Amino acid sequence: MHMTIKQVTTQGAVNALQTSVVVYFPLFIVLILDAAAARAALLWIVFLLKH
Repeated sequence: MHMTIKQVTTQGAVNALQTSVVVYFPLFIVLILDAAAARAALLWIVFLLKH
């Protein structure tokens, strides 16, 4: 199968995009959940200290 340089470049870009989404999206979710959990824990500690 013959592909032009443009097709190869486009396919490479699509592959890179797919890879980055697959790798970074779960990481992004974990970081958001981790930040939310940390904030909740901090609020809970403050709540306990005040009461």
